[in-house]
Formats: sequence, structure tokens, C-alpha cells
Amino acid sequence: MNQPSEPQKTIFFGFGSPHGFDQIGWQIIDAIERLLSSSPTRIPAELYKLNTPSDLLNHALPSNPDQPTSRKPLWILIDACINVNTCDNAAAFEPSPLSQSPWIHRWDWSSQTDSIQALANPTPNGSSHGFGLIETLQLAETLGLTPDSVCIFAIECNSSTSSCANPPTAPAVDAKAVSYCAENILSQLPHINLK
Repeated sequence: MNQPSEPQKTIFFGFGSPHGFDQIGWQIIDAIERLLSSSPTRIPAELYKLNTPSDLLNHALPSNPDQPTSRKPLWILIDACINVNTCDNAAAFEPSPLSQSPWIHRWDWSSQTDSIQALANPTPNGSSHGFGLIETLQLAETLGLTPDSVCIFAIECNSSTSSCANPPTAPAVDAKAVSYCAENILSQLPHINLK
């Protein structure tokens, strides 16, 4: 008798810090948690706030071939960005000109596409994290630690509406922008190509 497959497990990772616009990854995780808890549809999910992309490696567990499962986790990675150059494999969600909401860029991770070049730092010091998201995903993939499906959401800092600098005195991220991003990310879940 065939057993029903387990539901897709979605693991959300928000990268950030307590400073300026860099808070947005963490704040979106909080907003997604609130939205999921009040939703009548239950999505099997875990949510984490991380300081750096390399912290992702602490959550990457290798598959156990001795215990096959039909559950395939989906990683959703959320981070602030500045001036992202999009590529053919990216989708951008343009906010309404009347809103103060940031641009949201989405990539389905694959080491075989030009998305790596589009997300790669133009200079060695281009990442505020030191060891950036692309390097972390490449390392995790080399070690066999990434799930089959990884989706990256980069929230673009708009210098006309947000403080892109991260000094401790930078203003907090606008709550409406956080809600807009969280709702947009959740609305994309059914459209992500699962492998």
C-alpha cells in the first residue's frame, strides 16, 4: 500500500543584524511567522534568524540514505541587498510607485546557471558578510548539504526610502515595507519550481 507523501517542509532563513536596513531579513522572518500562525492553511515550516550566510551551514543536515523520505525541504533565503544586477534567471517584483516598499528579487538557486554571476560580489569586499551567500551555498553544495530546492529573495535597499547604511543610529525598517515583503514571499511559494 502506498503511503501518502509528507508535505513539503519550508525552512525560512533571514539574514541580518540589528542595524539599519540590514534588519529587514530578521523582521521579515518575524512577519512571516505572524502570517503563518494566523493562516487557516498550515504550512510545515521552520524559521531562523541568522547573522551571516555561513551560519546557514549549522542548519544544513546531510540526507540520510538509510532513511529515505518523500519530504523534500525547501530553503527560502532572505537578505538585504544594494543595487542588484538581475539576470535571466531572476524575477523582480516592482513595488507600486506610490508605495515606499522595496524591490524584491528572486532567484532559484542552481550552481549551473548564470544566477551565480548575477549575485556574486563585484569586488572581494562587496559582501557585508565577508564569506557571502554564494560562497556559502557553493560550499554547502560541494559538501552535499543543500536541499534540492533553494530560493533566494534579495530585498533591495532603496536609498530614497530607506537608510542603506548600517550605523547603530540608522532608522528602523518601515513596518509596511516588512509586511509587503513577507506577503510577497509567501505568495511566491506555490510558484517555486521544486526539484
